[in-house]
Amino acid sequence: MRNLLLADLLLGLNDLLDHRITTLRSSATGRLYEPLLVSQRDAIQALPEPLRAGEPLAEDLGAMDVRHDSFGSAVYFITEAYLRLEAYEPAFASRARAIRDAFVPSLAELRAAYPTEAAAAIRRAPKLEAMKAELEAFPVLGGSLYSWVKEYVEAGKRLDQLTSERASVRAETASDRGPAGALRGAMIGLLGRARAAMADELAANTTLPRNLVEQTFGYFDELSVTRARKTKPAESVGSTPVEG
Repeated sequence: MRNLLLADLLLGLNDLLDHRITTLRSSATGRLYEPLLVSQRDAIQALPEPLRAGEPLAEDLGAMDVRHDSFGSAVYFITEAYLRLEAYEPAFASRARAIRDAFVPSLAELRAAYPTEAAAAIRRAPKLEAMKAELEAFPVLGGSLYSWVKEYVEAGKRLDQLTSERASVRAETASDRGPAGALRGAMIGLLGRARAAMADELAANTTLPRNLVEQTFGYFDELSVTRARKTKPAESVGSTPVEG
C-alpha cells in the first residue's frame, strides 16, 4: 500500500467506514482501530484538494501527453508510408519528408519530458499555418493531415499551460505539503498495524472468518494494484507514461 496517494487512502477509508463498518466491528481489532481510522479520515478530508492527489494536475498532464504522442506518432507513421514509396513516388515522398522534418523528425521526441515537448510545439506552431496547403494535400479519414498536426501542436502547447498551472498550485500549497506527506505516511503505517493486529487476533480466535483481513482491507489492496498499473512506465509511444 505504500504506493497509495492520499486521495486513494481517502477512498479506501470511505469504503471501510461507510460500507464495511459491520465487518470492521466484527473483530476486537476493528473496534479498537475504528476511532483512529475515523480521525485519520477527518484529517485527510481537511486538506486542500490538490494535496490529496499527489503531483498537482498529474492526470491532466498524463492525458494531454497521451493525446500529444498519439497524434504525433500518427503523423510520423503516415509520412513513413509515403517515404517507403520514394523510389516510385519521389514527389510525394519529398513532400512527406518536409512535413516530418517540420513537425515530428523522430519518434524519440515523443518520449521527451513535458517541458521539452511543450517547447517544441511552441517553436513549431508558426509552421502549422505556413505549411497548411502542404498538409491539406494529404488526406486522412475525416479530413486532412492538417487536422492531425494541429491537434499534435495544440496538445503540446496545452502541456506548457498545464505545467505552468502545476507550478502555481505547488506555490499555493507549499506550506501544507510537508504535513500532507507526514499524514500519508502515518495513515499507511496505521493500516499496516491494523492488518497485522487483526491477523494476530485471527490466529487466536478461530470463530472469526479466515478471510476477515481481506474482507476488511480488500479495497485498499485493489486500489494499490490499480495504482501500480497506472504508474507503470510506458513501454511504447502512445501508452500512458509517468512523465513525457
